[in-house]
Amino acid sequence: MNDIRYNLFKWSVLLLFLESMYIWVLWGQALITILICFLLTFIFMLYRKQSFLSIRKSNVIPVLLICVLQVYIARDQNINGLIQSFLRIFLISTVILLNDKIKIDLFRFLTKSFAGILALSLFAWFLYLLGVQLPYYQIDFNNGQYIFDNYYFFIHNHVDILLPFPRFSSVFLEPGQLGMISSFFLCANGFELKRKEVLIIFIASLVTLSLAAYVLLFISFFVYFIIFSKKPYRNFLISAVLLFYGYSFSSTYKNGENIA
Repeated sequence: MNDIRYNLFKWSVLLLFLESMYIWVLWGQALITILICFLLTFIFMLYRKQSFLSIRKSNVIPVLLICVLQVYIARDQNINGLIQSFLRIFLISTVILLNDKIKIDLFRFLTKSFAGILALSLFAWFLYLLGVQLPYYQIDFNNGQYIFDNYYFFIHNHVDILLPFPRFSSVFLEPGQLGMISSFFLCANGFELKRKEVLIIFIASLVTLSLAAYVLLFISFFVYFIIFSKKPYRNFLISAVLLFYGYSFSSTYKNGENIA
């Protein structure tokens, strides 16, 4: 599937993903972004000659949950908010209902695209940490709720300026959100760090310095280690023992007065 409509659809999904991550170039452009994604997705659906959807129970239940969530979110919003919520229902439901072949191809595209953005961002970030003077200007999010120095390939929150080691958020709003999404990508890609795109995402998740991301990464690794191994019961026992001794050590070392 290399026709132009499918490629435009893939880019529309990437655009929707980046908007949901609050990439700085799309701040304040949520409605127009979602409308563009809707148009490209609708064109893809309209002209498909072969079946691309897979309607089954495992797909329908998530769609219903998305509908309930978006309706709940939109209950107190204005007309723009309502339009965005209902368009998101259409877009997310379309992705969920795709057949597995398209989902796999789409996920690989998202992984490589996400890693590509992070690679450029990490390169500029490490130059910044080494003291290289990079051009920047000041931007704010949500009428001054957050203020950033925008270095184009990454943004630096003013809240983090006084930290001994600043937190990495790439071109996105929050380091924690970046770290958590990175954890999901790593788990879905089976923690195959030998693949360069997965390794890039792993490095990015580490330099976010997000506790929530670290916890999610730790949990997702052990879940993957247990479920997808050839000996899940053995690995579950090993994980349980390690967690037990880790908890015991951290709760008793120096009477519990420690960083753990």
